Amino acid sequence: MAGPGLDQLFAHCEGWPGHDRRGAAHTFFNRHRVASNTFYTGTMNRSVDQVRREAELRDRVGAFLDAEAAKPGFPTDPVEIRGRIQAFVAAEPALAWTKLQPGPYPKVLENVVPKAVAAVVLLLAAIVFVLGRSIGYLPALGWVVGTLAVLAAAAYAAWRYLCHLAATDPVIVDGDVKEHTRELVRTEDRIVQNEMSSVIYIKQPLWFRGLVLRAVLAFVDFGGKYLSNQGSLAGTPSIHFARWVIVDGGRHWCSSATSTGAGRTTWATSSTSRTTGSPRCGATAWASRAPWGC
Repeated sequence: MAGPGLDQLFAHCEGWPGHDRRGAAHTFFNRHRVASNTFYTGTMNRSVDQVRREAELRDRVGAFLDAEAAKPGFPTDPVEIRGRIQAFVAAEPALAWTKLQPGPYPKVLENVVPKAVAAVVLLLAAIVFVLGRSIGYLPALGWVVGTLAVLAAAAYAAWRYLCHLAATDPVIVDGDVKEHTRELVRTEDRIVQNEMSSVIYIKQPLWFRGLVLRAVLAFVDFGGKYLSNQGSLAGTPSIHFARWVIVDGGRHWCSSATSTGAGRTTWATSSTSRTTGSPRCGATAWASRAPWGC
Protein backbone atom coordinates (compact mmCIF):
# COMPACT_ATOMS: atom_id res chain seq x y z
CA MET A 1 0.00 0.00 0.00
CA ALA A 2 2.88 2.37 0.71
CA GLY A 3 4.70 1.56 -2.52
CA PRO A 4 3.73 4.65 -4.56
CA GLY A 5 4.51 6.88 -1.59
CA LEU A 6 7.94 5.28 -1.21
CA ASP A 7 8.57 5.95 -4.90
CA GLN A 8 7.67 9.61 -4.50
CA LEU A 9 10.05 9.95 -1.56
CA PHE A 10 13.02 7.81 -2.59
CA ALA A 11 12.93 8.64 -6.29
CA HIS A 12 15.09 11.61 -5.29
CA CYS A 13 17.77 9.21 -4.01
CA GLU A 14 20.41 7.77 -6.30
CA GLY A 15 20.00 4.06 -6.85
CA TRP A 16 16.35 3.69 -5.78
CA PRO A 17 15.04 0.69 -7.78
CA GLY A 18 11.32 1.28 -7.27
CA HIS A 19 8.92 -0.42 -4.88
CA ASP A 20 7.85 -3.01 -7.46
CA ARG A 21 11.30 -4.60 -7.22
CA ARG A 22 10.89 -5.75 -3.66
CA GLY A 23 14.21 -7.55 -3.31
CA ALA A 24 16.18 -4.64 -4.75
CA ALA A 25 14.28 -2.16 -2.56
CA HIS A 26 15.05 -4.23 0.52
CA THR A 27 18.73 -4.30 -0.45
CA PHE A 28 18.66 -0.54 -0.98
CA PHE A 29 17.32 0.07 2.54
CA ASN A 30 19.85 -2.28 4.13
CA ARG A 31 22.74 -0.72 2.20
CA HIS A 32 21.86 2.81 3.28
CA ARG A 33 20.74 2.04 6.81
CA VAL A 34 22.43 4.16 9.50
CA ALA A 35 22.77 2.54 12.92
CA SER A 36 20.98 4.35 15.75
CA ASN A 37 22.86 6.00 18.58
CA THR A 38 19.70 5.64 20.66
CA PHE A 39 16.62 3.51 20.01
CA TYR A 40 13.91 3.60 22.65
CA THR A 41 10.73 1.53 22.89
CA GLY A 42 8.31 2.63 25.57
CA THR A 43 6.64 -0.75 26.04
CA MET A 44 9.07 -3.64 25.93
CA ASN A 45 8.94 -7.42 26.34
CA ARG A 46 5.32 -7.80 25.20
CA SER A 47 4.43 -11.06 23.50
CA VAL A 48 2.37 -11.24 20.33
CA ASP A 49 -0.52 -12.76 22.30
CA GLN A 50 -0.44 -9.95 24.86
CA VAL A 51 -0.42 -7.26 22.17
CA ARG A 52 -3.38 -8.89 20.42
CA ARG A 53 -5.35 -9.34 23.64
CA GLU A 54 -4.80 -5.71 24.63
CA ALA A 55 -5.85 -4.57 21.15
CA GLU A 56 -9.02 -6.63 21.51
CA LEU A 57 -9.62 -5.09 24.94
CA ARG A 58 -9.33 -1.60 23.49
CA ASP A 59 -11.73 -2.43 20.65
CA ARG A 60 -14.29 -3.93 23.01
CA VAL A 61 -14.13 -0.96 25.38
CA GLY A 62 -14.48 1.41 22.44
CA ALA A 63 -17.51 -0.47 21.11
CA PHE A 64 -19.06 -0.47 24.61
CA LEU A 65 -18.66 3.28 24.96
CA ASP A 66 -20.02 3.92 21.47
CA ALA A 67 -23.13 1.88 22.31
CA GLU A 68 -23.68 3.16 25.85
CA ALA A 69 -22.79 6.83 25.53
CA ALA A 70 -25.87 7.59 23.43
CA LYS A 71 -28.25 6.02 25.95
CA PRO A 72 -30.15 8.23 28.42
CA GLY A 73 -28.64 8.37 31.86
CA PHE A 74 -25.09 7.59 30.80
CA PRO A 75 -22.83 9.40 33.29
CA THR A 76 -20.59 12.31 32.38
CA ASP A 77 -18.34 12.02 35.40
CA PRO A 78 -15.02 10.37 34.39
CA VAL A 79 -14.89 8.29 37.59
CA GLU A 80 -18.37 6.88 36.98
CA ILE A 81 -17.54 6.15 33.34
CA ARG A 82 -14.42 4.32 34.47
CA GLY A 83 -16.56 2.27 36.86
CA ARG A 84 -18.93 1.35 34.02
CA ILE A 85 -15.99 0.24 31.88
CA GLN A 86 -14.56 -1.86 34.71
CA ALA A 87 -17.92 -3.53 35.31
CA PHE A 88 -18.27 -4.26 31.58
CA VAL A 89 -14.80 -5.79 31.36
CA ALA A 90 -15.33 -7.88 34.51
CA ALA A 91 -18.56 -9.33 33.09
CA GLU A 92 -17.00 -10.40 29.77
CA PRO A 93 -15.78 -14.04 29.85
CA ALA A 94 -13.41 -13.40 26.93
CA LEU A 95 -11.68 -10.69 28.97
CA ALA A 96 -11.16 -12.80 32.08
CA TRP A 97 -7.40 -12.53 31.57
CA THR A 98 -7.58 -8.91 32.75
CA LYS A 99 -8.21 -10.18 36.30
CA LEU A 100 -4.89 -12.01 36.42
CA GLN A 101 -2.13 -10.46 38.47
CA PRO A 102 0.95 -9.98 36.25
CA GLY A 103 4.24 -11.40 37.40
CA PRO A 104 7.23 -9.28 38.38
CA TYR A 105 8.86 -7.27 35.62
CA PRO A 106 12.30 -8.59 34.63
CA LYS A 107 15.05 -6.47 36.18
CA VAL A 108 18.06 -7.19 34.08
CA LEU A 109 20.14 -4.43 35.65
CA GLU A 110 20.08 -6.11 39.06
CA ASN A 111 22.02 -8.99 37.51
CA VAL A 112 24.21 -6.91 35.21
CA VAL A 113 25.62 -4.33 37.66
CA PRO A 114 27.12 -6.74 40.22
CA LYS A 115 28.69 -8.78 37.44
CA ALA A 116 30.08 -5.65 35.77
CA VAL A 117 31.57 -4.39 39.04
CA ALA A 118 33.10 -7.80 39.73
CA ALA A 119 34.54 -7.90 36.20
CA VAL A 120 36.16 -4.47 36.63
CA VAL A 121 37.65 -5.44 40.00
CA LEU A 122 39.01 -8.69 38.55
CA LEU A 123 40.46 -6.83 35.57
CA LEU A 124 42.26 -4.32 37.80
CA ALA A 125 43.54 -7.14 40.00
CA ALA A 126 44.81 -8.97 36.93
CA ILE A 127 46.62 -5.85 35.71
CA VAL A 128 48.26 -5.38 39.10
CA PHE A 129 49.26 -9.05 39.16
CA VAL A 130 50.76 -9.02 35.65
CA LEU A 131 52.63 -5.74 36.16
CA GLY A 132 53.67 -6.75 39.65
CA ARG A 133 55.59 -9.72 38.33
CA SER A 134 57.83 -7.41 36.29
CA ILE A 135 58.03 -4.12 38.23
CA GLY A 136 56.86 -5.16 41.70
CA TYR A 137 53.37 -5.25 43.18
CA LEU A 138 53.55 -1.93 45.02
CA PRO A 139 54.66 0.06 41.92
CA ALA A 140 52.04 -1.78 39.88
CA LEU A 141 49.34 -0.80 42.34
CA GLY A 142 50.57 2.79 42.23
CA TRP A 143 50.47 2.73 38.44
CA VAL A 144 46.86 1.52 38.40
CA VAL A 145 45.76 4.06 41.02
CA GLY A 146 47.59 6.85 39.18
CA THR A 147 45.93 5.92 35.89
CA LEU A 148 42.49 5.99 37.53
CA ALA A 149 43.30 9.37 39.08
CA VAL A 150 44.32 10.78 35.69
CA LEU A 151 41.08 9.52 34.12
CA ALA A 152 39.04 11.06 36.95
CA ALA A 153 40.87 14.40 36.54
CA ALA A 154 40.26 14.33 32.77
CA ALA A 155 36.56 13.66 33.33
CA TYR A 156 36.32 16.55 35.79
CA ALA A 157 38.15 18.89 33.38
CA ALA A 158 35.77 17.90 30.58
CA TRP A 159 32.79 18.61 32.84
CA ARG A 160 34.15 22.05 33.77
CA TYR A 161 34.75 22.83 30.10
CA LEU A 162 31.20 21.75 29.31
CA CYS A 163 29.89 24.07 32.02
CA HIS A 164 31.95 26.92 30.57
CA LEU A 165 30.49 26.35 27.10
CA ALA A 166 26.99 26.17 28.55
CA ALA A 167 27.49 29.50 30.34
CA THR A 168 28.88 31.31 27.29
CA ASP A 169 26.85 29.86 24.39
CA PRO A 170 24.42 32.35 22.86
CA VAL A 171 20.71 31.60 23.09
CA ILE A 172 19.21 32.67 19.81
CA VAL A 173 15.57 31.91 19.09
CA ASP A 174 13.79 32.72 15.84
CA GLY A 175 11.14 35.36 16.31
CA ASP A 176 8.47 33.24 14.62
CA VAL A 177 8.85 30.20 16.92
CA LYS A 178 5.56 30.73 18.78
CA GLU A 179 3.64 31.43 15.58
CA HIS A 180 5.23 28.43 13.91
CA THR A 181 4.25 26.26 16.88
CA ARG A 182 0.64 27.43 16.74
CA GLU A 183 0.51 26.66 13.02
CA LEU A 184 1.91 23.17 13.55
CA VAL A 185 -0.60 22.48 16.32
CA ARG A 186 -3.44 23.73 14.15
CA THR A 187 -2.52 21.67 11.09
CA GLU A 188 -1.01 18.49 12.52
CA ASP A 189 -2.03 18.03 16.18
CA ARG A 190 -5.24 16.17 15.34
CA ILE A 191 -4.97 12.84 17.18
CA VAL A 192 -3.67 11.65 20.53
CA GLN A 193 -0.33 10.55 19.13
CA ASN A 194 2.12 13.01 17.64
CA GLU A 195 5.21 12.29 15.57
CA MET A 196 8.15 14.67 15.70
CA SER A 197 11.18 14.67 13.43
CA SER A 198 14.04 17.14 13.66
CA VAL A 199 17.45 17.58 12.06
CA ILE A 200 19.59 19.59 14.46
CA TYR A 201 23.00 21.21 14.15
CA ILE A 202 25.62 20.09 16.65
CA LYS A 203 27.49 23.00 18.21
CA GLN A 204 31.18 23.78 17.97
CA PRO A 205 33.70 22.63 19.01
CA LEU A 206 32.41 19.69 17.04
CA TRP A 207 34.91 17.12 18.32
CA PHE A 208 34.00 17.81 21.94
CA ARG A 209 30.25 18.26 21.51
CA GLY A 210 30.07 15.17 19.33
CA LEU A 211 31.93 13.12 21.92
CA VAL A 212 29.63 14.32 24.72
CA LEU A 213 26.50 13.78 22.63
CA ARG A 214 27.55 10.25 21.67
CA ALA A 215 28.21 9.45 25.32
CA VAL A 216 24.84 10.85 26.39
CA LEU A 217 22.95 9.01 23.64
CA ALA A 218 24.77 5.77 24.47
CA PHE A 219 23.72 6.15 28.10
CA VAL A 220 20.11 6.90 27.10
CA ASP A 221 20.15 3.85 24.82
CA PHE A 222 21.44 1.71 27.70
CA GLY A 223 19.00 3.27 30.16
CA GLY A 224 16.07 2.71 27.81
CA LYS A 225 16.81 -1.00 27.87
CA TYR A 226 17.76 -1.55 31.51
CA LEU A 227 16.64 1.48 33.56
CA SER A 228 13.65 3.19 31.91
CA ASN A 229 12.10 0.04 30.46
CA GLN A 230 8.65 0.08 32.01
CA GLY A 231 6.89 2.68 29.89
CA SER A 232 8.66 5.80 31.14
CA LEU A 233 11.83 7.39 29.79
CA ALA A 234 13.47 9.27 32.70
CA GLY A 235 10.04 10.08 34.14
CA THR A 236 8.39 10.87 30.78
CA PRO A 237 5.65 8.27 30.14
CA SER A 238 4.34 9.82 26.92
CA ILE A 239 7.18 8.71 24.61
CA HIS A 240 6.31 5.53 22.69
CA PHE A 241 9.25 5.29 20.33
CA ALA A 242 12.37 7.37 19.76
CA ARG A 243 15.29 7.04 17.36
CA TRP A 244 18.23 9.42 17.64
CA VAL A 245 21.18 9.15 15.29
CA ILE A 246 24.19 11.34 14.50
CA VAL A 247 24.57 11.81 10.73
CA ASP A 248 26.57 13.79 8.16
CA GLY A 249 29.91 12.84 9.62
CA GLY A 250 28.92 14.07 13.08
CA ARG A 251 27.58 17.48 11.98
CA HIS A 252 23.87 16.84 12.54
CA TRP A 253 21.66 15.03 15.00
CA CYS A 254 18.54 13.43 13.48
CA SER A 255 15.68 12.81 15.90
CA SER A 256 12.41 10.96 15.37
CA ALA A 257 9.94 10.30 18.16
CA THR A 258 6.30 9.34 18.66
CA SER A 259 4.55 10.69 21.75
CA THR A 260 1.09 10.71 23.30
CA GLY A 261 -0.67 13.68 24.81
CA ALA A 262 2.22 16.02 24.13
CA GLY A 263 1.00 17.89 21.10
CA ARG A 264 1.83 21.45 22.07
CA THR A 265 4.95 20.49 24.01
CA THR A 266 6.15 18.28 21.17
CA TRP A 267 5.64 20.93 18.53
CA ALA A 268 7.16 23.60 20.74
CA THR A 269 10.26 21.43 21.05
CA SER A 270 10.28 20.85 17.31
CA SER A 271 9.99 24.55 16.62
CA THR A 272 12.66 25.52 19.09
CA SER A 273 15.00 22.99 17.49
CA ARG A 274 14.97 25.26 14.44
CA THR A 275 16.90 27.86 16.37
CA THR A 276 20.59 28.56 16.03
CA GLY A 277 21.20 28.34 19.77
CA SER A 278 19.80 26.50 22.75
CA PRO A 279 19.04 27.04 26.43
CA ARG A 280 21.98 26.56 28.75
CA CYS A 281 20.88 23.42 30.50
CA GLY A 282 20.96 19.66 30.14
CA ALA A 283 23.84 17.54 28.88
CA THR A 284 22.24 16.91 25.50
CA ALA A 285 21.42 20.59 25.19
CA TRP A 286 25.05 21.43 25.80
CA ALA A 287 26.12 18.90 23.21
CA SER A 288 23.73 20.04 20.50
CA ARG A 289 21.42 22.88 19.56
CA ALA A 290 18.33 21.05 20.82
CA PRO A 291 16.54 22.27 23.96
CA TRP A 292 15.80 18.82 25.34
CA GLY A 293 16.76 18.02 28.89
CA CYS A 294 15.85 21.51 30.10
